[in-house]
Amino acid sequence: MSAQYLAPGNRTITSIDSKTPVLGAAVAAQSVPVVIASDQTLLVIWPDGQVALMRDAPYAQKVTVAGVVTYVAIAAVGTLQAAALWQAKRITVAGADTLIAFADGNANFDNVATNLALLAYA
Repeated sequence: MSAQYLAPGNRTITSIDSKTPVLGAAVAAQSVPVVIASDQTLLVIWPDGQVALMRDAPYAQKVTVAGVVTYVAIAAVGTLQAAALWQAKRITVAGADTLIAFADGNANFDNVATNLALLAYA
């Protein structure tokens, strides 16, 4: 690229290099460090904010929507709905608030998914 395409004051590599460290320091000061183990090559972030390793996904999913309430159950691919191997949650939207509650009050994979609305959520 010739100098005619560079903005005034940025016509040399020296002028660009003198600005880069300042910008880098400003960005670094606003950053939050994240440590990822070397075996975590790809992370999946679910819509509810949960994070899983790609090796843990994909999950089989069952989604039931009833008005402002959405029930979501996940399990290993191939799990029967009647097997007590599902993690179930209820997502309720009320105005600007979204409440997520898990079946049995925990995130265990120990629920059936045949009728998600009948499970007890806390």
